[in-house]
Formats: sequence, structure tokens, C-alpha cells
Amino acid sequence: MYLTTKRIPSIRHLPYYERLTSLGMDTLKLRRLAADLADTHKIINHRTNNNSEHLFKLHPSNTRGHVYKVRKQHSSHDFRKHFFTLRVAEAWNKLPASVVSCRSTASFKTSMLPEIRQHYT
Repeated sequence: MYLTTKRIPSIRHLPYYERLTSLGMDTLKLRRLAADLADTHKIINHRTNNNSEHLFKLHPSNTRGHVYKVRKQHSSHDFRKHFFTLRVAEAWNKLPASVVSCRSTASFKTSMLPEIRQHYT
């Protein structure tokens, strides 16, 4: 997006984040997080074609958060901290119950985007 937004003459002089704001776009980091959370929603709700349900273990206690809270896995290896399941657990658990309990992926995405924009921008 950096080079793409630089090609627009009227905003070329603006810093990257201001160019994104003026175009109404999200950062790459935020778009990646949104895609990861959407994939997590599909996996937890068994909407994937592959056998990926084993990736997440739901937390047995839901006294805090929502009923779809995932157990955060820990790793002693530094290279593993960027794996999908480790990368997404904290953000997923921070989402409100009204968002994670959406029935369809489309409604989940619509509800999730304002939440992550509020907390991760």
C-alpha cells in the first residue's frame, strides 16, 4: 500500500498513515489481523473444508470474556511466536461476546472491524 498510495498526486506529500486515513483505508497490520480473526471464526464454528478444528482449544472457564475464549498456547521457542494460533489468541479473546457469537462470517466481519479499529489503531 505504501507505493500504491504514493502514486496519487494529491496526497503524495502526506505521511503514510495520513494517506491511508484520507483514502479511508486500514493499515496492512490491521487488515492482516482482521483476516486472522475471520479465519479463527471460521475454524471455531467449523466452517472450513480442512480438518483444522484441532488448532484451538477452548478455555474451560468462561467467567471472564465469552464462551469461545481460546486457550493461549505458550512456546519456549522464539520462532513460534508468529504462528497463527499464537498470533491471534489474545486479539480473539479481547473481542466482545456479541461479536464472536455472530452466526455468519459476514456479520462477524462487519461487527469485528469497528472493534479492532478501536483497539489496534
